[in-house]
Parts: sequence; structure tokens; C-alpha cells
Amino acid sequence: MKHEIQYYLDLKYPTTFIEKEGGFWVWHPDLGSGSVFGFGETLEEAIDELNEARKATFEYLFEKTCLSRCQVMKMRM
Repeated sequence: MKHEIQYYLDLKYPTTFIEKEGGFWVWHPDLGSGSVFGFGETLEEAIDELNEARKATFEYLFEKTCLSRCQVMKMRM
């Protein structure tokens, strides 16, 4: 079953963050190393950037590969 992109954006992904070098780094480790991350001077800015990166990544995958639920679930493992 295929879902629209919003389905995947609404899923809850584990998020890791560290404070380093004057800001915060955040990423979704289940989506692959370095594929979806954000940086900001505040944690809120970093999370906003992370959300934008996740959306851009999923939009690209939908466009190029007709992303299916199975592909996202494999990324989360």
C-alpha cells in the first residue's frame, strides 16, 4: 500500500541531539547516517532545520523512486 508523503512526515522518528561548538546538532539515526540532520544556535532552530531536511529528503525519494512504506520502514531499521 502506498501512502502520501504527509503520512511519512507525520511518523515519529527517534531523534538524537548534541550541543557542540555553539549550537545543536540533531538527526534521525533510523534514517541513515548523515542523511537527515539539522544544526542551529538553539535546539528549536536545529529541529526546524531537521524537519525541513526530512521533508526535502522524502520529497526527493517520492519523486525519484516512488517511495513506498516498505522503503521508509527499512530506513528506520
